[in-house]
Amino acid sequence: MARGRVLLNRISASQKVNKLTDGQALLYSWLISHLDYNGNYYYDFWVCKGKIVPKRKKMTVNFVKKAFQKMRQVGLITTYKNGTDTFLHLEQFVELQPNLRPDRETPTEIPDINAPDSTPELIPDSTPDSTPEPTPREYNISKGNIKPPIPPKKMVSKKSQDNGVKLTPEQSIRFDLFWNVYSKKQNKEKARAAFKKLDPNDDLTKIIITNVKVRNKSDPQWTKNNGEFVPLPNTYLNNKRWADILNPSKDDSRYDF
Repeated sequence: MARGRVLLNRISASQKVNKLTDGQALLYSWLISHLDYNGNYYYDFWVCKGKIVPKRKKMTVNFVKKAFQKMRQVGLITTYKNGTDTFLHLEQFVELQPNLRPDRETPTEIPDINAPDSTPELIPDSTPDSTPEPTPREYNISKGNIKPPIPPKKMVSKKSQDNGVKLTPEQSIRFDLFWNVYSKKQNKEKARAAFKKLDPNDDLTKIIITNVKVRNKSDPQWTKNNGEFVPLPNTYLNNKRWADILNPSKDDSRYDF
């Protein structure tokens, strides 16, 4: 991976960087030091949390996800698919690293965005938030007597409210991470209900995701007949099947942080 990266002073005057919050800008600048010599890195929120900001308690997995989404929206990074994995590419990486010497760097394991089997993702993660930030008059924390403005509620039909399983924002992020790696994508609402009942914290979610990734590659029952015998996701959660395999294989060491 990276042996050294420079941080040009022009980054502080970048219009795109200045669209980020202070915390997002800090994450962006620290991300640069982890890029390979092609300007690429893993678009995996758990990996980035553990590798880039492991000791920043306020920079949670959810924070990292939202920060990367904002970086995509303003055009600082591009994400791309290669196989089942997603990676990110820093825009204008070559211009930002004028003294780059790829021949002196350790060979990268990350496929390049320009590889034949890489497919850039051109659609942003979400629509940019156009709601203006509250002014000091509207949101005066120091005085403590003015409440923050309440954002407008989205109109949701009664039918969708009754049929959908409601998850907290943190549960929703964790469930999406689980759902993205689980190969048998059936009974999603039942899986959401099972996940809500289980309510795993970050540590347990990491254990579950690692277990699923190991099973996807090495469990004969999961790989046989194109996954015919993979249990339904709600069955996996309800029966706590992650306890069946305790240690990940060496092939998945890159997910350990």
